[in-house]
Amino acid sequence: NGEILAGAVFFSPWTNLRCDSPDYYFNSFARIVGADGGVYTGDLMFRGHPYQNLDQFTANAESYVGTNSSLLTDPVASPFFAGERELGGGGLPPMHFSVGGSESILGDSLIFAQKAALYGADIQLDVHVGMWHDFPMYSEGCGHGAELWQAIRVLNKTGMFIKKVAAARRVT
Repeated sequence: NGEILAGAVFFSPWTNLRCDSPDYYFNSFARIVGADGGVYTGDLMFRGHPYQNLDQFTANAESYVGTNSSLLTDPVASPFFAGERELGGGGLPPMHFSVGGSESILGDSLIFAQKAALYGADIQLDVHVGMWHDFPMYSEGCGHGAELWQAIRVLNKTGMFIKKVAAARRVT
């Protein structure tokens, strides 16, 4: 019927099917052992060696696109590769991104959101330090009995974004 989206919400979107932004390596999960014990860093959702994770991401991407490997860089399947032709012209809805600062695919969201903003899209990008891939799904606290406040904050901000774009749609 010709209607456009009022807005779009993304939690940790996978936008780069080539899986080659630096965060795939630099945000890999690791345990750092020191004199005072150990600490964990990186994306706890993907705990393999960086190259093992890359192999798994790549296998998923290849499974997704099937025998047509050109889709790995096609902006329809892999929006990370979108440019002015796909993003320019003012047709994009407002977008809200919530991503973990420790995610393996952090760069996917950052680069896509920056490109969309460059071409005029209204972008809200929230990067949450120390959080992992899809952390808003664990708002109940990962089984520890205490809410994960960062996830609750994301859900509340997402609700505010939806109210804002819905209200703007009613006005027009």
